[in-house]
Amino acid sequence: MKLTPQEVKRQYENGALKIALFGMSNIGKSHFAKRLNSDFGIKSIEVDTFIQHKLGKSSMNDHAAWLGQPYSDGYTARENEVMQLESEATQDAMQQCLGSGNMVLDTPGSVIYTEQKILEQLTEQFWIIYIEADNSDVERLKELYYSSPKPLIWKDSYNPKLASTPDEAVMASYPNLLANRAEIYSQLADLTLPAQPLFEGKIDLAIALGLS
Repeated sequence: MKLTPQEVKRQYENGALKIALFGMSNIGKSHFAKRLNSDFGIKSIEVDTFIQHKLGKSSMNDHAAWLGQPYSDGYTARENEVMQLESEATQDAMQQCLGSGNMVLDTPGSVIYTEQKILEQLTEQFWIIYIEADNSDVERLKELYYSSPKPLIWKDSYNPKLASTPDEAVMASYPNLLANRAEIYSQLADLTLPAQPLFEGKIDLAIALGLS
């Protein structure tokens, strides 16, 4: 939903601003959602919580352990199940956001793979802010993928031929996953904010968002 700074401010003042955060897992979407709440009083809903509830998982770690790595037995079937549940969860979360005042929807990194009709609703009804990773973020994201596991939908980005062991192939394939997603995030975004300057406090949010 393309908005001018004046439209953003007007919607915010009327309690009708709906934001959706796009970006890779671990890039900092949840942290940014908390800043939007603390700085501007915008409440957030996390889609991952809806997915975990539908799967019957109590935590992100449990969810990630259940999904497994792209080389794990049965991964493709579980990946398809998660993608279907993610579409349902995104729609449920969107409905909860609508009519609830200023809201931010904290989406999974794989939100771009949801059903087309749901993705269209999301981009039509929400102002999409993409938190962009650059080359300096890749190593950090790779390390966090193993140290703070989050379920990751790989689609066709995992290439077992890139390394001699499955785990090494995962790490070698990660930049490809990032690049493939970045292209789609950029196409769908209404506003792009670079991750590192954002979290180093180098971006004045009130000005960047048009809320000053």
